[in-house]
Amino acid sequence: MPFRKIADLLGNSFGLECCAGALARATARLADAGRGVLDVLKLRIPHQPVVHADETGWWVGGENRYLHTLTSDEIVLFQVGDRSSDIAWDILGPDFAGRVCCDGYSGYDLFETARCNAHPLRRIRDLLKTEIADQAALEEIQQLLRGGLTLRDRREHLTQLGYRRLATIHKNRVHQWIADNSHHEDQAIGRLARHLGKYEDEFLIYLDDPQIPATNNHAERTLRFAVVLRKIGCCNRTERGVQTFEILSSLLATFQRRGKDFIGWAIDLLQGPGPKYVPPDLLPPGFDTEIVLA
Repeated sequence: MPFRKIADLLGNSFGLECCAGALARATARLADAGRGVLDVLKLRIPHQPVVHADETGWWVGGENRYLHTLTSDEIVLFQVGDRSSDIAWDILGPDFAGRVCCDGYSGYDLFETARCNAHPLRRIRDLLKTEIADQAALEEIQQLLRGGLTLRDRREHLTQLGYRRLATIHKNRVHQWIADNSHHEDQAIGRLARHLGKYEDEFLIYLDDPQIPATNNHAERTLRFAVVLRKIGCCNRTERGVQTFEILSSLLATFQRRGKDFIGWAIDLLQGPGPKYVPPDLLPPGFDTEIVLA
């Protein structure tokens, strides 16, 4: 909710008089206090084997930008910027040795990627609603991609040798469809085939590594709240607001992901006595130095 609406709610419903400016200053103060924890999370995420990435439109003072999320099973980071690869490169860096799960956006080509199969399936579904003559070609690749997801779900019920044989057959069929349709007379089908061909291994890597998902639903679910915020006009007006949003959203989502008490941590951070230590489980592997927040 925008700060003005929050102030109205607190005043009208609970008799707690405050103004939007006071709420903005309070959240900025908490963000400043928690900045060190966010820095530690940024140190840790390049060591994750799989990182999920996605982005959505975001407004800053009327200017169109993008809100990016980079998330693993235990860390969630949000950062506002343009739609280039700079955000991911800034967070993951040149030493990142894992794999980025993402949609078809080429901005992540700097890294080893796993591409989301849900995106081409939605694209195929939309094409099937048009007047494309060669519906059979679209239905074939639709069945192939769905068949890969079914094979993934059957993995635990098959022998290792049997699964590998079926996975190889599936990959060969997808490869053959791409080869047969890359220069299709219908431009939409040709573009689809060339896109699948460009990232063929990345679309199918989930069949080889059970740690890698077939879709990017993990990151899309993480960003869902931001889409709702944007629709009700609750983005950022200033660069200071952007920094506050990045820090608090990242910390809140990470605490929720780990089942930790964010409110209790925030109260202790602002009011508790003694130095503020970064929890050891947030530190990167092999990091022996104890960090104290300023």
